[in-house]
Amino acid sequence: MGKKQRRAKLVPVNSKSIHNVGYDPDMQRLFLDYRGGRLYEYFDVPDELYVRLLNATSIGRFVNYAIKPHYHYKEVQHRPAWVEE
Repeated sequence: MGKKQRRAKLVPVNSKSIHNVGYDPDMQRLFLDYRGGRLYEYFDVPDELYVRLLNATSIGRFVNYAIKPHYHYKEVQHRPAWVEE
């Protein structure tokens, strides 16, 4: 059996700090595309947390309290071809 194909479509959100968000449900990876141009990948994020993020009153506040302190992440230096915009 081959490797799973990564996929994450970035969608715009209403936030002062985050331009787009994306989620790969197969890999449980969350992508946050900040307005300053940096893209971050968060690991092992459950589907329901992504849904809560999309429905949050303040996306930036939700990221700061519910995601950043609890999930490992890294900055994506080169935007991968599989990240769809």
